[in-house]
Amino acid sequence: MKRRGFTIVELLIVIVVIAILAAITIVAYNGIQQRAQVSALYSGIKQVDKSFRLFLTERGDSTWPEDNSLVASTSNVTIAKLITNTSFGNYLQQVPSSGTNWFYDNDGDTLTAGNISGGVNLCIDSITPAVAQALDDQEDDGVLTTGNIRYNGTRLYYSLSTTQPFN
Repeated sequence: MKRRGFTIVELLIVIVVIAILAAITIVAYNGIQQRAQVSALYSGIKQVDKSFRLFLTERGDSTWPEDNSLVASTSNVTIAKLITNTSFGNYLQQVPSSGTNWFYDNDGDTLTAGNISGGVNLCIDSITPAVAQALDDQEDDGVLTTGNIRYNGTRLYYSLSTTQPFN
């Protein structure tokens, strides 16, 4: 008698191999997705940083201005407001898509900002802890409470004043 089709053991082996390959693919995809988010976030941060430096040079500033001097009496002015209400829009046309509520923070102090050392910061909300840690590992010292990139659980801080003093 001639045998037709596959045995149950052969089918199970094929199913197990397919499941293993699927698991490997999913894990690799998640890593790629997070690396893409980190790259997009860091690219946005550097873009805003460079735009700030060009904008402040155009204004003739020799030091980092307090945030309420950029847009009249607006503390922690958002990047969107700067684009709309000043010539900052000449250097940056739109807020980067990573995170939400990008804003400039310089109260003229060195006090804490979100329980993290202050200074002149670019602040970004809605960054996940995993992305913040991956960004810090890749671009800074790997510790979220020190260095140029800091995170307090809800907000990412990028120190503009320690990366390069503006003067």
